[in-house]
Amino acid sequence: MRLVLIAAAAFVFFLLLPSVVLTVLLFQRKSIRDFDEVPERIRKGAYAPWADEILAAFKKIRSLYPAEVSAVSTDGVVLKAEWLDRASDRTVILVHGFCATPFNNFAVQACAFYERGYNVLAVWQRGHGKSGGRYTSLGILEQNDVLTWVDWVRKHTAGNNIVLYGLSMGGASVAYASDKLTCDMVRAMILDCCYPSPYYQMYAGKGAKAIIWAPVMPLIRFFAKLFVHIDIKQPTSASLEKATVPALFIGGLADKRVPYSQFRLNYEACASEKELLAVPGAPHALAFAQAEPKQIEHLFRFIEKYFTDDQGGKHEH
Repeated sequence: MRLVLIAAAAFVFFLLLPSVVLTVLLFQRKSIRDFDEVPERIRKGAYAPWADEILAAFKKIRSLYPAEVSAVSTDGVVLKAEWLDRASDRTVILVHGFCATPFNNFAVQACAFYERGYNVLAVWQRGHGKSGGRYTSLGILEQNDVLTWVDWVRKHTAGNNIVLYGLSMGGASVAYASDKLTCDMVRAMILDCCYPSPYYQMYAGKGAKAIIWAPVMPLIRFFAKLFVHIDIKQPTSASLEKATVPALFIGGLADKRVPYSQFRLNYEACASEKELLAVPGAPHALAFAQAEPKQIEHLFRFIEKYFTDDQGGKHEH
């Protein structure tokens, strides 16, 4: 009996409680400061040598005074976004990653799209910053929010060309939604350093580090099902296998969080017309900033070849 009690206490203190704590830390609301509001040592530490470029892009975005807009997701969560309206027939929806803000991940991209004539909608994911929601769900529930924002753009613009650009967890949000994109205004999607599932990103392919996670992953999965009502093993491939929207997959070859082997799995699963752009030397979430000008031009050529003009005809290139 004593051994049973010792084993039970060990299970509670060394496995159950740590799993609860990790689950709370993973899924609780995130309050993140924008890149231009954090100390310089943090900016330089996290994003060097791209920090100056990102900060300059932040200042450019702020000088444009984006409007704050709202939408309500299918489960009643109030969502917020930053909106730059160019009265254009083309709009990019930027979907940020885990523990990020819209422009922490997308300041450089937002400037590039805006300067190219796009309306820019940079969304706050649920459970992050200005958007509502008790939890983040690592892309699984967020897929419905992506569809909500597509509908918002459809109702608030006169254009007919939408591009979805998701990064990391935001890429997973778009990937999970990829088989449900029935709005014919969605012409293309960009999935940047997108993982195959939350479970895979945290555990699979981690080598020796996976040993640390092995005992707690089943419990984290259980608690996620119990409290957030998601299965963190749900693969993005199940949606991508039925995708019809053309997709460009981009990621960095120096990415240690979502390595090339992971975002390539999404590329291989995707059933729609697709291309893969791997950027040498780019760490996580910085492939666009690291990419050469010719690679950026290639990205725009890929997505814009699917655009139509206001009369429904194809754009000429």
